[in-house]
Amino acid sequence: MELPYELRKLPPQAIDVIRFLSLQGGQADTDAICRGADLSDRAFGKAIRRLVTRNYLSMDLDGAYRLTPEGIKAAKIIARVDELNPRARKAAGEAEDTVSRRLTVVVPRLLGVGSPAQLYAGIEAPDARQHLNGATSVVLRVEGINCSVSPVEHTLSVPQNAAAQPAAFTVIPDGIGQGRVRMRAYQLLRSDEVREVGGMYFDFLVDDTPSTALQAVGIDLDLYI
Repeated sequence: MELPYELRKLPPQAIDVIRFLSLQGGQADTDAICRGADLSDRAFGKAIRRLVTRNYLSMDLDGAYRLTPEGIKAAKIIARVDELNPRARKAAGEAEDTVSRRLTVVVPRLLGVGSPAQLYAGIEAPDARQHLNGATSVVLRVEGINCSVSPVEHTLSVPQNAAAQPAAFTVIPDGIGQGRVRMRAYQLLRSDEVREVGGMYFDFLVDDTPSTALQAVGIDLDLYI
């Protein structure tokens, strides 16, 4: 089963917004949607414009967005398709086997405005029960908010039983205040298929003078064995 043509014409971010709202009673404000659906301001704007134009969403007087009757219908269709999708059956034990590997990112707590800083991202060694069947590759794609990040993509070679060599990104804050980096991880499978295996965002402070203090953040990736 696949989505109807009208829903397939929507950008993926719009489908994510409908999914999120359907789990929130059909209504949420802008900040909640961006956090829950992991959207940048630009992606949020693109998704909302399409959904409002096509009458899947309406905006309340307080600025919150609500699923319309057409949006509720679309949410039910999307939920049904997700239910029949192999990835959605993972909880029932019917999906392909995965193991958990920790993605850790180290970045300064305080960056200096306009001053380049290094961000390091690596995948830790597995514990005794989380071995891959062989080495694999994971692509990290980044997006900066109130900062620039380069390169925008790094590929990590993940050994079967050891940690991956960390990748270095350069972050340059645009202005004083706070910056944010969004990172998504994609695994390159032997079948030449690419699958998203995790994502996160993290914030840092920006001032005139940088600090040498570091912070480490991380998530568990579900890698296909």
